[in-house]
Amino acid sequence: MPLAHVDRPGHENALGVHFPMRHDATTVRVVVVRRVLQDMKSAPLDGEGYIARFEAFRKKFEAIASDKFDDDRCGGKIEITSSDMVKFLVERLNAS
Repeated sequence: MPLAHVDRPGHENALGVHFPMRHDATTVRVVVVRRVLQDMKSAPLDGEGYIARFEAFRKKFEAIASDKFDDDRCGGKIEITSSDMVKFLVERLNAS
């Protein structure tokens, strides 16, 4: 069963941007690691740091987190890494 969106903002720390998602009555913590946000060239960083970049791509990050959760690859906390982004992009290209 996929994770559901939670209408709460992400929070930045040294690791990256953290945000919640839901599975039934349980909140699942998701983090987009800083390196992923640094590597994204299509959304410039501005005065809001990585939060603005995260918000621009939140739906994609939520889809990746949900896929990882469904595949049981999360181990309690879901971490979105550069390899997850590559996998997501390859899957999109193959679906076209």
